[in-house]
Amino acid sequence: MENKALVVGKIMKIYEKGMFNDVASVLVLLKPLEVRGKVNYSLVLLPDCEKTYEYIGKNVYVEGSLKTSYMFNDNEKKYVFVEPSIIEEVDDNYKIPEEGEFYKDYTRYNRVILEGEIISDLIYKYIKDRKYGMTRFKLRLLEGSDSVNCIVWDMVPYKVKKGDRIKIVGSMVVLSKRIINSVDEREENEQTSYLIIVQKINNLKDPNEIASTIYK
Repeated sequence: MENKALVVGKIMKIYEKGMFNDVASVLVLLKPLEVRGKVNYSLVLLPDCEKTYEYIGKNVYVEGSLKTSYMFNDNEKKYVFVEPSIIEEVDDNYKIPEEGEFYKDYTRYNRVILEGEIISDLIYKYIKDRKYGMTRFKLRLLEGSDSVNCIVWDMVPYKVKKGDRIKIVGSMVVLSKRIINSVDEREENEQTSYLIIVQKINNLKDPNEIASTIYK
């Protein structure tokens, strides 16, 4: 049951303060080191300590897993972030080599690999000015009970439905007025959106189907 996250970029600022697993923590806003098109910001969980504040403005390489919390603080109902297992400082010239596959290259500096079950109906929206559309769905991770909202554009080949178990590769995105307008103060009743922009989908095989072919 995969739940992996890789983000490489600059820590822009402290985005929120709260508690996670009984530890005073902060969520830092990370801007990817390389940007193609729109900037896909992400949040990374770090301990609320002096060492963390020394890293603001620095470039970091982060490996970990995607987590959600409904009780991080009283400001929002839900946060989605990367809980790191490795974090290292890197310089401005740090590069991850391209691999020649679009979904891998697009997600080089902001990549999540998740296995989960689609627990919502698929909602399609056509974007008239772009002449293509996107599909939204909610994915419940197979590890634990966390869920995330996903979007997949028409250019990505897929054939899925509610109830399917899938493996996705994509980029996490955090959207809020504070990011878009580059302000530090939270507005009253402000809500943040968390999305996974999916670049690749594989259907997971049902173990029962496999069993039916081998057990006689």
